Amino acid sequence: PFDYDGRRLLWVDFITQTERHIFIFNLEKKEVEFDRTLDPSFGHISHMFFLPDNKLFLVKNYNICEIVQIKDKNNFETLFTFGHIGEEAIATNYFIDPEKKTTYIITLDIDGNVVTVTIEKAIKEVTGEEVELMASRKN
Repeated sequence: PFDYDGRRLLWVDFITQTERHIFIFNLEKKEVEFDRTLDPSFGHISHMFFLPDNKLFLVKNYNICEIVQIKDKNNFETLFTFGHIGEEAIATNYFIDPEKKTTYIITLDIDGNVVTVTIEKAIKEVTGEEVELMASRKN
């Protein structure tokens, strides 16, 4: 899995069977901005992309969706887990509706189910804030 936002490249490096790292490389600065070693128990990452405000969306173990906040050069914190979205996520994407100030994350599973997660206020700081989280599934 990898992503590119026009200035940064995000990818998972499978160093050995059990050692994996998530990297963010800034092409303008020509330096590694983020290097997180993943514990083997973290699970397999099949999809991953940048979200606004220094956050990442990832799918681990094929069907668990998470939004994580990058804290520093080596750490992130899980903000949201969308649980098991279906048998296996095969495609994911997101878009922001600027009029509604809403971020939609769309995931397609292997059975053809489309899961749309609408996150109000989730692309803000969440500490102490109430966050609306709605998910809908369509076949």
